[in-house]
Amino acid sequence: MSLGIFLYIVSMLLFGAAVITLVRNEAVMTYRKELLDRVSAMASDDIARGFEWKWRYEAFESVSYNEMVYKVWKSLDSFYPDMSFINRQEVAAKIDK
Repeated sequence: MSLGIFLYIVSMLLFGAAVITLVRNEAVMTYRKELLDRVSAMASDDIARGFEWKWRYEAFESVSYNEMVYKVWKSLDSFYPDMSFINRQEVAAKIDK
């Protein structure tokens, strides 16, 4: 195989990887923004009620943005298997105990 063909194939593979990264970055940004909006709303409610609120942000930040972008083989929901930090019913049940 000539060097030109080899370089063409390598450049196409790199271009494909760049496109996949751009698409994944967009998906992660949208997912995390929606999740952060929900966490912020619930934390505001916690503050108004006098409950601890920082734990919601700590749970949200337990997974880094870069980890979510570069692990393309994992679905976005799989990074947060325990979504109790945004589930009002589950949190209310813990408080009532």
